[in-house]
Amino acid sequence: MNEGMNEKLVFLIERLRRGFQSEYQDDGWTGIYLLELGNERPLRFRVHSGQIEALDPRGEYDCRLRCDPEDAQRLLDGSMNLVTAFLRGDVEVEGDINLAQRLHAFIRAQSLGVPAGATR
Repeated sequence: MNEGMNEKLVFLIERLRRGFQSEYQDDGWTGIYLLELGNERPLRFRVHSGQIEALDPRGEYDCRLRCDPEDAQRLLDGSMNLVTAFLRGDVEVEGDINLAQRLHAFIRAQSLGVPAGATR
């Protein structure tokens, strides 16, 4: 795991690798994502009705997101807007940008169980 990542991002990546059921209530949207953070192993997962299922990184996806870990941290903590980051080229999105926005809102809206103030 990249030493430059804060604890919250490391925790999120580990949760995505294992899959989890969120308490976040959504409208039943579904998307398959490929997330590439710097030199980390790509993460592929399906989101459906608040459940995230980890998938083999090799396979098709509806939306691919690529950025460096520092930008991912800024997206997570709200100091960077996804659309602005996309327009500036800080985040690459391939496929359905609406699914990228839904994933960003989904991850930001839920509690992932990281203690308040957790840093690395």
